[in-house]
Amino acid sequence: PIEQTVDQTLRFADHAQNLSAPPFLFIHTYEVHAPYLPPAPYQERFALRPTPLLEPAVKELSAKPRENLNLAALDLWEHKESFGPDDARYLSDLYDAGIAHTDSELGRLLKGLRERGLLDRSILVILSDHGEEFGEHGDFEHDQLYSEHLHVPLILRLPGGVLGGSR
Repeated sequence: PIEQTVDQTLRFADHAQNLSAPPFLFIHTYEVHAPYLPPAPYQERFALRPTPLLEPAVKELSAKPRENLNLAALDLWEHKESFGPDDARYLSDLYDAGIAHTDSELGRLLKGLRERGLLDRSILVILSDHGEEFGEHGDFEHDQLYSEHLHVPLILRLPGGVLGGSR
């Protein structure tokens, strides 16, 4: 889970302050991937209308430890041929909830780096590997080459925020 990744990164940052050479740190997370189950407060904020087809699977998956959710994602797609527009909307809402959760955790990471005096001395790159499709082209997940899959964020922050806001 991204919370653990951020915690570990900040512990490393505490150690990195004492290094003579600048550290290189690569952080990888599976947020946001199926089964799109961020912590409850985010689900409650974004995904208010569960569907009869998906609600049982989401409840069952939500009861599992978050560390094992990526392996459990296959359960979510078991009946995807039966998904209708409401199911697609609900999955998209869960996805949005996951994005909000990830954004919050990245904010916590940046705040922690700033507090340690590392952010303004760092080059920061945030990149997504792909987007998701929620029935827009008759399918789900990310197995096709449409803009939903390919238009992903790439954010580059230079030391001191130089050229901030540039495109």
